[in-house]
Amino acid sequence: MNLLQNKKVLSIIFMILCVLSYTLMNFVCKFFSNELTAYQLLFFRSFPSVLICIFAMRQKKISFLGNSKGFLFLRALAGTLSALFFFEAIKLLPIGTSMILKNLEPFFALLLSFAFLGYKFNWVHFYAILFALLGIFIVLFNSGDLSIEGITYMTISALIGGLAIVFISKIGNKDSPLTVVFYLSIFCTLLGCLSFFDWKPVPLELYFYLFLIGILNFIAQLFLTLSFQLGDPRKVAPIKYVEILLAMLLGTFLLGESYVAYNYIGAVILIFALVINIMDVNKDGKINLKDFEYLTDFDKNKFDLNKDGKINFKDFLFLFKK
Repeated sequence: MNLLQNKKVLSIIFMILCVLSYTLMNFVCKFFSNELTAYQLLFFRSFPSVLICIFAMRQKKISFLGNSKGFLFLRALAGTLSALFFFEAIKLLPIGTSMILKNLEPFFALLLSFAFLGYKFNWVHFYAILFALLGIFIVLFNSGDLSIEGITYMTISALIGGLAIVFISKIGNKDSPLTVVFYLSIFCTLLGCLSFFDWKPVPLELYFYLFLIGILNFIAQLFLTLSFQLGDPRKVAPIKYVEILLAMLLGTFLLGESYVAYNYIGAVILIFALVINIMDVNKDGKINLKDFEYLTDFDKNKFDLNKDGKINFKDFLFLFKK
């Protein structure tokens, strides 16, 4: 079979492309963050997505209003406010530190799910949150004079982003991903229009890069959706967390940002926390062999050579029997 016809392989490829698109988009936003207002960045990130969504939804005859109108509205509102605080924060923080704090979203979503969705708390959640806090502490403690205002903005962005994730889970499969993206893009564009009242002049040659932000944003969301549709989110989601390290490397080599070894150690600990948070596949509060077998598609029957229902030394000896 051609690898590109394998859904599992395609899901991994799409997630890698998603990571590259998101990272490049955030890098461009950071590069122009001191030249433009947060509202201008919000507008340029969202307006191209509106046009693309309208074209795609008309082609596929997808409803613009959707089915779960209330949750679509709330998700769009939360996503818009989260993006606005994000753009305010990246003006004040290094891009790597910004992405580290932004990736607290899943943990805020987890805590909000306990409160509003009735999710049960277990030891895996406890250790995931503990490691996440440890990673964040190591990064912030070893990052010198970071802007408290920037940290506050990014934490608020992650908190509201976590709320948006909860609303997405309530929407489920009731609406097309294009409808969800359309709602968010419309809200972001409308709020971004406030920039017209305090418009910073934009050189003509920069408009290409600014519209590139919107195109990359749409592409990233599309690849993310395709990846989750073709593969199991629990298997491909860890790839997305590599964007933290990628952002730190881009910040170092292209923006002249400086990170010490402890920053990378903290980032790796946070990535570890993000991974173990989704490792408990059977939701029994433990990470064990059954979770590993599912995540790796491990078929123990292939290794149980003597067919006694166990994988042990007897199977090794069975190989040498005539």
